[in-house]
Amino acid sequence: ECYDKTGKPKLAEENYQIIEKYVPQLLARQTAFDIAIIFSDISLFYAKMGKASKAKFYADKVFAISHDYKIKFSYHLFDLSLFKIDSLSGKYLPAIGYYQKFKKSNDSIINYSKRKEIEELRFKYETAQKEQNIKSLQTKTKLQQGKLNESRLLIQLSYGFILLFLVIIALLYYL
Repeated sequence: ECYDKTGKPKLAEENYQIIEKYVPQLLARQTAFDIAIIFSDISLFYAKMGKASKAKFYADKVFAISHDYKIKFSYHLFDLSLFKIDSLSGKYLPAIGYYQKFKKSNDSIINYSKRKEIEELRFKYETAQKEQNIKSLQTKTKLQQGKLNESRLLIQLSYGFILLFLVIIALLYYL
């Protein structure tokens, strides 16, 4: 799939063929869904290249796996593949149905991604706000601590002046 997306279809096809060789060894109840996804990707690859018969061959493998392993297989790119296969084959009415199913699934995925992104942004915003509040509270605490220290110093100075005043009065009284 990576080679296909980077514009290297020949390498993509070679890698898909290598993968296909190992599928019989890997195919089991636990891996059936994942292998169906792989065959869906291969089907879409060939459908995008305009090779309807090869694309249908792999789509049929997906249907066979779904049937044999009794899995409910729903994958938006498989619907896109089926849309392209039917379009290439001139079956426009079923193609439209697959395309609508693809769009519905794809829109749901996009909406989920956007909701998740919005949630992450909201979390970051709230975190930043809380950090700002913490800094503000720390600044207020330091300011209050400074005022408290200043008040203590004034009280101590007042006691010192009162004591000094009393000492002066006592000295004047005895002199």
